[in-house]
Amino acid sequence: MFIEILKKLFDKKENLDDEQSPINTLLELTKYGEAMFEKDIKVKQLQAKEMLSVITSIENKYANSKNADLFCNIAIAYRNYTAWFVRDNEQKLYLEKAIKNLRKAISIFPDNIDALYELSRLLINEKSIRNLSEGIAIAEKMQAEGKMPLPLNSVLARAKRQLFGVKTEDIFDLCSFAEDPSPAVFREERIKIRTLIRTYKKEKNLEELKNILDKYYQLGVMFAIFFEDSDSSSSFGGEARVNAQEMIPKICNKIKYTYIEKGKIFNCNYISENDWKTFEKVFGKNKKDFDVVNILDEIL
Repeated sequence: MFIEILKKLFDKKENLDDEQSPINTLLELTKYGEAMFEKDIKVKQLQAKEMLSVITSIENKYANSKNADLFCNIAIAYRNYTAWFVRDNEQKLYLEKAIKNLRKAISIFPDNIDALYELSRLLINEKSIRNLSEGIAIAEKMQAEGKMPLPLNSVLARAKRQLFGVKTEDIFDLCSFAEDPSPAVFREERIKIRTLIRTYKKEKNLEELKNILDKYYQLGVMFAIFFEDSDSSSSFGGEARVNAQEMIPKICNKIKYTYIEKGKIFNCNYISENDWKTFEKVFGKNKKDFDVVNILDEIL
């Protein structure tokens, strides 16, 4: 199918000046994502060969282009090809091709947010080409300019945790979740909190352990208010996220509840059963159940 599209694309000499056509072709390659579920190995190999042929043909033909969007889309196509068809050590080759095209896009148009976002994300997330310092620097520059895409919030937080470790002051203020109350952000915050819990346990630092558990409890309360029994491992409905973005600024400074006062948060899977055992060991067992269903009326 795409070989025919490619043939038509390259049969027309005027298409060298029409760079939207190859971009459209690259965008259509997302259909190859279905190959992830293909059980026939030969069919899957054929689809991989076809997709790579389209990408490399476009990359070679338009090597001297000055279209930043074209290079950004070539990079994303390589990224997708790697995710769908390439495994283990071979990934580095194609991810490096993605990086090369993203750098081309940025050299043509330094303020290309899509390319900057993708470059930062790949440098942080992909082990074979990882460069945390550069990935963080790109993200922080966008953040300082108010241009950082929301999905990069959790990626940046994770990179900083991996590079610099975690300190109590790194834990988000509840109000900061209004910007991006997504599952990934809540998951990353929980990872940081659990890291500190383990650290303070090992150090036998009871005061800091109690402090971080109080923060964890308050985060759990806010999470349960908006997302009920979810555990942050899956996406939240759009309506719930919009509601959270609207309401968090109004209540974030009013959530002061503690485990000692209220007990275990009813139906809150964000805090695991294992975590609740830590609360019990540190503060003593509290038989109360804190149901936050109608707590908004009390807070507001």
